[in-house]
Amino acid sequence: MLGKAVKIIATVVFLIAVDMIFEVNFPVVREININTEKLNKDKEISLLQISDLHGSTSIELIQRLIRETKRIKPDALLITGDLVDQSTRDFDNVYALIRELHSTCPSIFFVSGNHEWNNDGRNELLRKLEDLGVVILNNKGYTFTVSGTNINICGVDDPYRRKDNIEKAMKGVDSKSYTVLMSHSPRIRGRLGKYAPDLILCGHTHGGQVRFPFIGAVIAPGEGLFPKFDKGIFNLNNGSLLYIDSGVGTSTLPIRLLNRSQVSVIRLRGKGK
Repeated sequence: MLGKAVKIIATVVFLIAVDMIFEVNFPVVREININTEKLNKDKEISLLQISDLHGSTSIELIQRLIRETKRIKPDALLITGDLVDQSTRDFDNVYALIRELHSTCPSIFFVSGNHEWNNDGRNELLRKLEDLGVVILNNKGYTFTVSGTNINICGVDDPYRRKDNIEKAMKGVDSKSYTVLMSHSPRIRGRLGKYAPDLILCGHTHGGQVRFPFIGAVIAPGEGLFPKFDKGIFNLNNGSLLYIDSGVGTSTLPIRLLNRSQVSVIRLRGKGK
């Protein structure tokens, strides 16, 4: 009986380990559809959100990101922080990824996360990203035009490190146009003040990285135990829609459980005149 129990336990442990490897290295594409009267009914704008890569060196993961971007052909690519890990010293694989992504989608926007702030090479990274054509939106706004339709893409620097300035990010924003706010941490939800962007895109939580049935995330950075704001869509009291992507990579421990690596396609669909 003891030998049989050991075999069962060993099998379960093996299957969990295999599943973790799969969930870390094979990202899924989540599709989020948002209808808005701020776009004409014949308009659709697609945004691809990539978050929390953490400088992953997984060749399979990187190649899948490139293949999916080529397949989706988004109008814009939004990177919501932690492109590198605080311990990343060699950025070459990140630069190679950005070059490949830029060849498919020239409109790439980026905001810093806490790991960029913790990395000694942060300034070098930001300079190189700009050289590669990435628009850095740390406390800045940008008017993005697709087929004659304008939307606002704004960004705050990392709220987790209290580097955010929502007033600077939203300065001069035309409220008649659809507004997307990029923020690494969902903590920005408590610092919006008088501002109510239509959509807030965040990462940082990794969806808890490890999740359990009926419970969800046990813990998420900055959100505590059994967090409400772990991953997915949330309606805020000010009318903003908050979306938290659980991210591509891992940090601290290279594991994921019931929380597959992912990127998100956000499709803004017009229902206006």
